[in-house]
Amino acid sequence: MAGSPLQVHRRLVPLFYASAWTYLPMRFERADCTSITLAPAGPGCARALAAWLRAAEEATGIRNMAMGKEVLTLNFAFEVFPVEGENAAQVRRDMVRQVTSLLDKEWGVMEFTAPKLACWQTRTSYVPLEAATALKEGAS
Repeated sequence: MAGSPLQVHRRLVPLFYASAWTYLPMRFERADCTSITLAPAGPGCARALAAWLRAAEEATGIRNMAMGKEVLTLNFAFEVFPVEGENAAQVRRDMVRQVTSLLDKEWGVMEFTAPKLACWQTRTSYVPLEAATALKEGAS
């Protein structure tokens, strides 16, 4: 049932109508060399996120258990860790410790609202799917 990105977007439209009042307070959970992982700030947020993910799965027909992990992960651009050579592993561990320490201290609770479906143009550039679809339809 999945289909093209445009078909997936059309199936998600009813879910996105509710996105304006979707509110997800998230806390920092951990960092690694390429990403930051978040966690719901409390049980109410965890239930809301699970319900939103379930609704997205039902609307699209895409059975993808990775979606929950993807929603909770912020990926760094690869350039954040450009270290190469013999000391790369230790430098990366040190960097992860520094990033983790900073985020543990500074993050608190960050409020995320109004989820959208994005269309990645490159590994570091994306546009909302509506804009990508309009560009594609205008070109044809």
